Amino acid sequence: MSSLFEKIEHKRSYPAKIFITMLDSSKLHWHYDYELLLVLNGSLQVFSGPDPFFMNAGDIVLINSKAIHGYKCTGNENLCLFIQFPPSLFEPVLGTQQLYHFYLNSTNRIITPKVPYHYFIRLAARIGISSRQFSSIAELRTHALLQTLVADLVEYVEYDIRSGNIGSDLDSIGERISEINIFIDSHLQNENLPADVFDNFGITEKTLYRYLKSITGQTLKDIIITARVEKSKQLLRETDRHAAIIADECGFFNEATFYRVFKKETGRTPKEYRKCAPPPPVDAKIQGYLRYDEKIAECLLGNYTEYTNH
Repeated sequence: MSSLFEKIEHKRSYPAKIFITMLDSSKLHWHYDYELLLVLNGSLQVFSGPDPFFMNAGDIVLINSKAIHGYKCTGNENLCLFIQFPPSLFEPVLGTQQLYHFYLNSTNRIITPKVPYHYFIRLAARIGISSRQFSSIAELRTHALLQTLVADLVEYVEYDIRSGNIGSDLDSIGERISEINIFIDSHLQNENLPADVFDNFGITEKTLYRYLKSITGQTLKDIIITARVEKSKQLLRETDRHAAIIADECGFFNEATFYRVFKKETGRTPKEYRKCAPPPPVDAKIQGYLRYDEKIAECLLGNYTEYTNH
């Protein structure tokens, strides 16, 4: 996983990117948009903040603007609805120099909204349905539902107000983590990669551990292992190279270690993964978005518009 900036393109008819996808994994990345994620089916692990968490079907979370985050499939086939929208939608209330930091996460019941989670689940599903209907009326309805979502977040969800200044300390830390992750991706074959990171960036092990845990919930070891596994998955999908060669290219140094780590991370051996590899990602640069069955997606969205018990 490398931590990359993602530029999100919105539709002209409404200021949001709304889509459904299966996820294999995504690299650590960040963007200015808020990202509302509803898991329609299956499960996945989310890396955002100090405590990674697992989401199952019916869970919903809001990833805040400029938050570094990433996703990983847990072995169960998933299907997810994403709604990405810009901070500018909050400007009529908050202005341009500040950002809301919302606490909406159905896997964490410590800070709960003023309305049941299923309220936001149903609203997200309605947005997903209307965005897939190609008519001028549907576009108007999608825009109205997005405005409702923005208003309801402010009215019903707990939040902090933080500086919107791009030069804030948090942004500086995020940029440094981005540089470190890019360095890791470029030096996977280095035998003592952690030491190389410390030396190259002039940072101590203790300081880097604190930064990584606070921003991504991962350690340097976690990130290196994930980067090596993701690279090996790509090579297994796209080449016919022997596992021993892939192990060496990805920095595992021997085939036994490669098999052990790969199976622990993916639930499958390299041979099993190659045999049943998922289709290539739709956007391989940052996200592991995979193709999915449209009819199943529409059926699930319809079910969640009636969801009342979460």
